[in-house]
Order: sequence, then structure tokens, then C-alpha cells
Amino acid sequence: ILALLSIFCVSCNEINPHAKKATLENSVYEKMRSNDVAEFGTVEYTITKLVQSKDDAKSVWSSIKNAFGNRKVLLRCKAKMKAGIDLGTGNYRVTIDSKAKSIILSLPHAKVFTPIDMSINDVEIMVQDKGVLRSDFTIEEYIAFLQLGQTQIMADKELKNNIIKQAEAAAEPMFRAMLSQLGFKAVKVEFTT
Repeated sequence: ILALLSIFCVSCNEINPHAKKATLENSVYEKMRSNDVAEFGTVEYTITKLVQSKDDAKSVWSSIKNAFGNRKVLLRCKAKMKAGIDLGTGNYRVTIDSKAKSIILSLPHAKVFTPIDMSINDVEIMVQDKGVLRSDFTIEEYIAFLQLGQTQIMADKELKNNIIKQAEAAAEPMFRAMLSQLGFKAVKVEFTT
């Protein structure tokens, strides 16, 4: 009886190919929701940014102060920036051919995660020039320079595009390996909008 029951179960699975597809699809979706995959394609970049600032005469008082000497500074700042595939939105598609054991994974394009991490501790003063009667730059002014650097980095479209391309290039083999481990013979990973 046990042998007949096992033959019946095997034949039922063969009769219902949707059960096999559903199992494969469920395992893919389960894996995609796991914390292990949340960091796939997430890369961290360290960017060096030069920030230059000088006193500009914006008021009468600034003009008077500038008459006694200018203040100029050139800073080298380090910024840490993360980019990767945001799977938290669930904005991806899976197309499975269970007979061919093939899968197409359509992912959203990588994105730069904000905020950028810039620390006042990672600032190096390259050049500082001030007149004899002028005061040093304050911590508040240095923080404003960091904010200026962050704004300039986020406005640099070429830099962001390069980082996104690198994040996608790093993510693609990771997803390909994960899906191969789930038993797929043909794996295609694509990035769509």
C-alpha cells in the first residue's frame, strides 16, 4: 500500500506542473524577501571632495571686514555613499519556466541612498588664508562647508550614474548565483524602470 501511495503522489506531481512552478516561484519570492538579499548589490563608496570657500562682500560689514583681509579655505572632505538595489518596495518581477528551469529576474535600477555620510572628523584643511585682523573659521562654518560638499556630490550626475552602474554590476552576479543555487539552469537578470 505504501508503494502504491508513493507512486500515486509522484504521478500527481507530474500531472500538476503548476505545483512545481508554484513551489519554485514561492522559493524565489521567499528568498527575495529575506534579509540575506536585502544587501545584494549594496556598495559603499568613499569619495574625496574638495570644497573651496571665501568671504564674499554681502553686506557693508562684510566689505569693511574684507578691507582688513580676506578669509579663504580649501578643504578636503571624505564622503561615504551607499548605492544598491532597493528590494524593500517589492518592485521586481519574476518570470519562471519550470520545465526549462529558467528564470528572468527584472529588478529596479540601483539608486544612491541618502544621506551621504560626511564627518567633520574627516576634514583636512589644505589651505587656509586669512588676513591679520580676521578670525578663524568657526565649527558652524565648517559644517556649512560640509553641507555644500554634500550638495555638490548629489548634484554630480556623472558620479551618481557611475556609482549606479557599479552597483548594478555588483548585484547581477550575486542574484545569478542565488538563483542558480535554487536550481535554475538558465538565469537572466535585467534592470528595468
